[in-house]
Order: sequence, then C-alpha cells, then structure tokens
Amino acid sequence: RTASQELKKGIDPVLVFWRAFAMYKEGNIQQAIQELEGVSNRREIQYAAFEALIFYHKECRMVDQEAVDNYSFQKDASQNSASDKALITGAEFFWYIEEHKKARSLIDQALANNPNNVYAILTLGWIDLTCGRDSLANKSIEHFDRVLEESGQNKPFQGMLGRAKFYEVNKKFNQALDTLNELVVVNSKFIPALIEKSRLLMMIGDWEQSLGTAQRILQYDSQNIEALRTTIFHLLAREASYKEANAKIEELNDALQRYEPNNPELYYRIARPFARICGRKKNILNQTIGFIQQALKLQETCHYHAELGYQMAILGDMNAAIKAYRSAADIDQSNVEALYGVIYCRIQQGMLDDAEGQLEFMREIQTSIGKDAESTFLDALITWKKKKSRDGAVKLLDECLSLHVKASKQLAPGYDFYTKLNPDFLLEMAKEYLQHVGLTPIPMGERPPHHLNRGIRLLETLTKQIPGLIEAQLLLAKGKYVANDAKNALRVIENCLGLNDECSEAHILAALINSKTGNTGAARSNLENAMAISFGIRENPLFMLVKGQVEIKSGEFTKALETLKKAIALPGVKSGSKKKSHSMMEAGPEDKLLFELSIEDRAALFTCLIQVYAELNQLDEAKKVVHMAIPEFSGTSEEVKILVANSEVALKSGDIKKALNMLKQTPKDSAHFKEIKIAMANIYLSKMMDRRQYAKCYSDIVEANPSTENYV
Repeated sequence: RTASQELKKGIDPVLVFWRAFAMYKEGNIQQAIQELEGVSNRREIQYAAFEALIFYHKECRMVDQEAVDNYSFQKDASQNSASDKALITGAEFFWYIEEHKKARSLIDQALANNPNNVYAILTLGWIDLTCGRDSLANKSIEHFDRVLEESGQNKPFQGMLGRAKFYEVNKKFNQALDTLNELVVVNSKFIPALIEKSRLLMMIGDWEQSLGTAQRILQYDSQNIEALRTTIFHLLAREASYKEANAKIEELNDALQRYEPNNPELYYRIARPFARICGRKKNILNQTIGFIQQALKLQETCHYHAELGYQMAILGDMNAAIKAYRSAADIDQSNVEALYGVIYCRIQQGMLDDAEGQLEFMREIQTSIGKDAESTFLDALITWKKKKSRDGAVKLLDECLSLHVKASKQLAPGYDFYTKLNPDFLLEMAKEYLQHVGLTPIPMGERPPHHLNRGIRLLETLTKQIPGLIEAQLLLAKGKYVANDAKNALRVIENCLGLNDECSEAHILAALINSKTGNTGAARSNLENAMAISFGIRENPLFMLVKGQVEIKSGEFTKALETLKKAIALPGVKSGSKKKSHSMMEAGPEDKLLFELSIEDRAALFTCLIQVYAELNQLDEAKKVVHMAIPEFSGTSEEVKILVANSEVALKSGDIKKALNMLKQTPKDSAHFKEIKIAMANIYLSKMMDRRQYAKCYSDIVEANPSTENYV
C-alpha cells in the first residue's frame, strides 16, 4: 500500500523492489517476478534484485532453472561492484526472510566500503537484535546508540524504533515507552511509533492508555488495521461490549478488503485471538469464521482448515467442525490439531467409545512426543464422561493445566500470547473442575475440595487477564459462594452486572446467595430482575430452584410448592443432562454456564419439594417424591441427601425410630458417613433431648476419620 502510493509520484526502484516483495508475501509470486524484472538492471538495487529473483523463482511450483542460473550468474558478477544501497536492500531482504547470516554478510560488505554508513549500521542493529543469538542481540543496542548519539537533533526513526525494540525484548518496558514517546514528540502523527506504543502499553497491562493511543491513530487514519485490532481486543477483553466490537470488526473487515485483500496470514492471525476471548458469542464468531474462510479462499493450508474447525466447534456446529478438521488432515495427515479436534467433536456428540479409541491410537503413534495439554484434556473429558471417575478426571485436569501454562509462558504478552493462552480453553477447564460442585455451599468449617480450590484459582487468574469474559466471572462467583465466600461472590457478580446489567444468570446467582445469607428481600428483587430480562427464564430449572428456595426462606410454602412442582416437571431434571428444557436448547454455546444443572442441583429440587410437602403436612405426597428420587440418585454422590430427606419425612410423621433406623444403615466406610451422623446427632438433640447419643455421633465421626477438621 505505502509503496504503491509513493510510486504515484514517480518510479523509484527501491519502492518497486519492496512492492514486489509484498506481492510475494501475498502469494503472487509470478506477479512479484514480473514487477521486479522491470527494474532489475537499475544499479541502486541490481544486486538485491538478482538475489530476490533467484529466491522467488525457487519458491515457484515449477522452478525455471534456466532463469535461476541466469540470475545467479548476474548476481555473482555484480556483487563486488554493488552499490551500498543495493547491498543494504539485499541485507534487508534476507532479514525479512529470516536468513540472518546472509543479511549480516552483506552489511559487513557495505560497512567495509563505508564504516560510517548510517543505514548499514542501523540495519546491522536490527539483524543482530532479531537473529536469535544472544551474544549479538545483547550488543545490538550499541549500533542504535552510535547512530543516535552522532545524529544530534535529527535522530533517524529507524534508530529510535530499534532502541525501543531492544528495551522491549529485554523487558525494560518503561525505557521502551520513553523512547517511543520521544519519537512521537518529534512527529506526533508518526503512525508506526504510535502503533508500537499502543501495542507495548497493552503488553504491560495499561489498557486505557493503549486504547487511547489506538483511538489517536484512528483520528489520523480511520481504517488503520492495527488500531482497529487493538480497539476490538479492548472491547472484548475488558468491556464485554460485544455489540460495539461486532461493529468494529465490520470496519476492520472493510479495511482488510481495501488494504490487505490478498493477505491470508493476516486474516488468520487477526481472527484467532478474537475467537478465544469473545465468550463464544455467535455474532463475533460468525465474523472471525468469515476471516478464516477468506484466508482459505486465498490459500488453502492445513492450519487455516484446522482453525476453521476449532471455531466451528466452539460455535457448537460439530459436524461443520469435523468437516474442516478432516480437510486439514487431508492436506497434512500428521496435523495434531486436526486429529485432536475430531476427537473433541466426537466427545461433544456423545460418541465416547469412538473418541477413546481415536485418542488411544494417537497415543500409540506419538509416544516419542510425550503428553501435551490438548490430549490430556481430552483424556480428562473421557475419564469423567465415560468412566465417571471424578478423581481421575481432576488429576488429568491438573496435569493439563500445568502443561498449558508452561507452553503459554514461553511467549511475551501480545496477540500471540492470548491466542496460545486461549482463555476459552481455560474457561472450559474451569467448568470441568467446578462441574463437580452444585450450588450448595460446603459445610462451614470444612476444607474446600481440591477441584473447587483449583477451579477458583484458575478463574481468578483468567478474569484478571480477561475481565470481560463474563462467563468466567459468573463461574468464579459460583465457586466462591460454594466455598463459603458469599461476600466476594457478590462482589464478582457486581462486576458482571457492571459489564452487562442484563445478565440474567448473574441475577439468578445473586438471588441464591442473598437467599442463603438471609437477605430475602434482595433475593426476591434479583429474581424479578431476571424475569424482567427474560420471561422465558421460568422454563429454566435452575431459576425455578432458586425461586423455590427463596419462597421456602420466606415461609411461602404454597407458592414454593407450585414453583417446585413445575421445576420437577421440566425436561432435564428427572433424566439428568440428557435432555434439556426448551429455553436451554435455544441458548447458544455462550449461554450454558448456569443453565446446566449439576446432579447436586437436581437433587436439591427433589429435597426442596419433599421439604415443602412435609411442611404442608402432605406426607403421602412427600413419600411419593422420595420414592421417585431414590432410584434417580441411587449410587450417586447425592444418594445421602435423599436418605436424609426420607428420614425427615419419617420425623414429620412422628416416627423417630424409623428415621434413625434409616440413617443407621450407613456403614462407617461410606463417603457419606459424616453427613449421616450429623443428621442423626440433630435428631437425638432436637427430638429426643439425648445429649449422650448426640455426643456419641460426633465421637463416631472422629473414630471413623480422626482428622483435625473432625476434631474441631
């Protein structure tokens, strides 16, 4: 774009050289060759042109060996007499294609001709800084400083940008910013410096100034791609402003179509981080998928197909995702991302045997590579969904998280970092940790289980990095509430509502917490707000559970009975998660956090209904619900709650002996022994006034498990 604009003023062979290079980068190799051949005999760039033409010809599918030999002969003949400009241009060319050794040798030749050539010294600085050799990179600042110190007031921008980049690479961010600010003071409209400043501010977490700098760029150039990119990232990551972000992505697409229509890699790189921080919002994903599809129109690669598969999967279209992943595998059968992607889709489709078989096959052919986060996560999903091993799944999640964080730490903060970090993947891991807790706080004084603590810590880190990810905020609030940290749970919910006051899930969770902490009025207000946002929320079992619990707290048992009867009748309650209610089916992949009942929540619906029937002295109806619940939760972690509810019905009938006999059947090695003994202790104390048996129940708990927690 820049070269074309400048060439309107007249032919400059150096600009033609770089325009040809841009054509090559866009995939138009033949056009690049034709463009460069027209000026290849101009002495200013002759040697560099021959080197570039040799490279371009070798990149063609059908290599014209005669042309390669011809240009090689001319290149060898012209090197010794090449102008300094041609040598420097050639060095820059080799630097861009990452052939640093060749680039350095040409600069050495130029400096042998003229040791004080400013542009040769600056180019050497850039080559050394980025060559990957610490010994050279650490000394690259000397080249920039030499030129800048000798230039007085007229400091070349290449040197200032080089100095800033050196400081950035060495994590001296304040010095890098000072250098860029100095450059901007001299030329307030120098957009490359402003772009670097905005990017650097984002890296160090100064989001507001980063956004302000991007907006300043857009005042000078309303279609600046990097400024639009920064603005969109801020809207998604910090503000959860999906509507505004969607509009800006449309503007970005227009800019790409105008200035970079043939740059598939740019479409690909821009789409990836947005897809991973957008909270699976359909309108955003539809746009990023469009970017990937545009990249595929320009150039088909396995990576572009695999990315399309990934984004289709998080959009919820597993069939389209599998099709894209298979297209990637057709191009490169060893593409691990595609193979893992198909397995993930099979798991989501419930085809667990197929997924397990494919994963086992992958392990066998990749024994030399070792484990990675993606395969370990797939293993964790299968371990829980098929084998129902919570401990095994959690152990694998721990391993997955460790591997993922280790891989992400290798990158500096920036778009590539957030792509690798993949907040969406971290959120999915957090969901897997916290799916093993419902919405009932653990008993006071008990230590939170490992999976709850791990999920909370993960979400705290995630929401610090991407506070605009509302679903992560909601899940964090749930985790804190279950861990008996109601105060901070409400604070997190307040943050959610600050980002989106129409988040019905936040109002539901706030209602539950306020109800449990005795603030019934606030809970009722939260439920009213949720209904005002979406009247269809009445079709959601979780909302109905919370509503019923609030009504029980208020002593409105008749209303609670009506609410809970409707809730029990909703699809997805009696049959677990195999069927979902109508409103849940309508929800997109981004709306499923609190709308999916855990087994604990389902059990709570039954026990609340049993409690209400008992309070209304409709004991026959209560017994019917008990008999319905026993086979529903037999052999599960919630079986004990149904047993306790059954004993409470017996108590309400006046049959204390029957209630105790029900509870006494629990063996000492049961995972629920402690809960049962506490329930028995309460009966002995409140119904029989038997302090000796009350104390014995707690002695039995200590005898069965002499932990510090149980002694306390």
